[in-house]
Amino acid sequence: MKKIDYRKLCHPAHPEFRLATSPFYLMAHADFDYHEDMSTVLEKYGVNRSMYRIMTVLREHESANIGFLAERSLTKRNTASRIIERMVAKELVNAFPNPHDSRVTEVVLTQRGKDLLDSLTPIVGRQFQRAVDGITNEELEHLVLVLQKISSNLNRLPIEVPGDVPAHGRVGITRLQAGQAWAASETGPAGITTVSRIEVAEARGHGIRLLNESPSAALRASVKTAKDYLYLHAADLVGSRNPKDHELIVEVHPLNGSKVGGSSDVGLLLAFCSSLLKKQLRGGLVIVGELAGDAIKSMQQPTELVETAVREGARAILMPVSCRRALVDVPDEVATNIEMLFYADASDALKKALQE
Repeated sequence: MKKIDYRKLCHPAHPEFRLATSPFYLMAHADFDYHEDMSTVLEKYGVNRSMYRIMTVLREHESANIGFLAERSLTKRNTASRIIERMVAKELVNAFPNPHDSRVTEVVLTQRGKDLLDSLTPIVGRQFQRAVDGITNEELEHLVLVLQKISSNLNRLPIEVPGDVPAHGRVGITRLQAGQAWAASETGPAGITTVSRIEVAEARGHGIRLLNESPSAALRASVKTAKDYLYLHAADLVGSRNPKDHELIVEVHPLNGSKVGGSSDVGLLLAFCSSLLKKQLRGGLVIVGELAGDAIKSMQQPTELVETAVREGARAILMPVSCRRALVDVPDEVATNIEMLFYADASDALKKALQE
C-alpha cells in the first residue's frame, strides 16, 4: 500500500485538501474542545482562561512584566493589561513599578492567587488526563516536539519559505560595515523578541537623526538614551573624537519586517561608536542590552533572546553579565550553536564587540 504524502495532502493548495486532515484545523479544534469545558469550571471560581494562564506563568516566574506575561499567556499586550487590572481588583496579583525602570510594571501572585491556583490545578489536571487518554508517552513526547518545531518555524519571517531568505536578511558571519550592528530586543504588543540591523552613517553637522518613518516611542527613547550615554562617556568610548562635532544618521531594520518597538540601547551605542571610530564590529555578533543611567539593566527574557539570535543565524551574542545565571535553561542544541559573551559595562561591551 502506497504511503500517503501528508506534506502534500495537508497543503491548502492540494486538490484533495480537507479540513479533517489539516493539522492546524485539528489543533484549533482540539484547543477549543479542551478549553470549552475548562472555561465553565474556571468561571465558577471567578476567573477565565486568560487569568488562569497568567497565574500559571507567574507560578514559573516569581515576578514578570506585562509584556512577558502577554507573550507567555498568548494575549495581546493591551488585553493583558486590562486582565491584570481585573486580577489586581480580585486581589489575585499585585502590580508595581519595576525598581530599575518605572516605565515597566512588574506583576506577582498574591497568597490568594497562589491558593486559588493550587485549587484549580487538580481540576485542570483531570481535563489533561481526559485529553490524553489512550495516547502513549512516546506519542505525547513526539507531539510536544513537533509542536515546538512548528512554533519555531512560525516565529521566523512572515510567510517565509525556509532556505529562500536572502543573505542580507540573516545575521550570518559576514562583517558589517563600520557603523552597523545587529541587536536583539523585545518588540511588539506581546514583547516578542526580534533581531534588527542598525545602520549609522556619519555626516557633517551635529546631533543624531533617526530616519525610521513614524518611529515608535520605544525606539525614539532608545536612540536618546544611547546618545546621552555617548555624549557623557565619549572619552572612555571613542577617545579624542567628540561626537557632538558630528551628525550621526540612524536607521533600524527589524528582520521580521515589523515596526521597531523594542529598546536596543547598547546596540545603538556600539553602532555609534563603530561609526565614529571607523571600526567594524565582530561578524555574526548580536548585541543585547538596555541602559539605565550609567548602569546596565537586567534582562527579562535572556533565553528567548539567545534562541531568537540563533534562529536568525547569529554566531555570537553579547549580553549583560547579569544574564549569565538565567541562561541555564538554554537548550543544548541552541547553546552549542552560538558563542555567549558577557559584558560588565558599556566600555567592556565595546571592547568585546570590536575583538575578532
